Amino acid sequence: MDRFEGRAAVVTGAASGVGLALASALTELDMKVVLADRDEGALATACDDLTTRGAEVVPVATDVSQLESVERLADAAEAAFGPVHLLVNNAGILRPGSTWEQPIDDWDAVFGVNVFGIVHGLRAFVPRMLAHGDPCHVLNTASVGGLLASPYMAGYIASKHAAVAISECLAIEVADTPMGVTVLCPGGVATSIYQREIERRAGQDNVESAATTAWFDSMAAPDRDDQATPDEVAAAAIAAIRADRLYAPTFNAAMRSTVRNRLAAISDALDEMDELGARST
Repeated sequence: MDRFEGRAAVVTGAASGVGLALASALTELDMKVVLADRDEGALATACDDLTTRGAEVVPVATDVSQLESVERLADAAEAAFGPVHLLVNNAGILRPGSTWEQPIDDWDAVFGVNVFGIVHGLRAFVPRMLAHGDPCHVLNTASVGGLLASPYMAGYIASKHAAVAISECLAIEVADTPMGVTVLCPGGVATSIYQREIERRAGQDNVESAATTAWFDSMAAPDRDDQATPDEVAAAAIAAIRADRLYAPTFNAAMRSTVRNRLAAISDALDEMDELGARST
């Protein structure tokens, strides 16, 4: 997809953070953008701000964990701006917890947004995008957590691995069509994702280990200096769309080293299997 101006985009999780930065950047490319989010107050504020800057946007309150809500979003987007050429499945949430103590309700909530939010977006939009036949693109927001492991956030990490895998599968399935696919894998980003979790947890009896609590407190610390800005991540995502790249990693050198170490360990294991196979023949 190398043409943006005059075409329609849909961005979920668009009321704040990376979603809002992406929506803003797309309007600067003269795209018409449908902003989707379940926080109706923040959604209205975002829409008003972009409108005052001359952007052509419409807000649609959407719960991506519900297929019917996303199908209504697809109908609303086409009614407002016509065929959609760029779908950004960006909505995401975080819940801390170890693999054995995280409440099942948290697993359900994380997978409902981070995994089924993408699945619902694909089901609602991809058939329509393929039907119009123009060059088009799907951007799914995963995380560096989709490429490596981390303690005390098993549900989130598993959901982001799923987001990467779904994107890879989709890319194979649409390889012979005008549709491109990119999976965005940011590292730390200065967004409100931790603050939203702090607010959700307020007043709740959170039964978790001291290690989980300490991890979350360190990740949510307001004075962290290792995070990218949402605008930086949005710029990298748009560059990847223009280049039709499947992977858009935007994380620091330490995380890149960790990902490479994981890939090297897998490669070493494959080499060992090759040697075993050679000795057995």
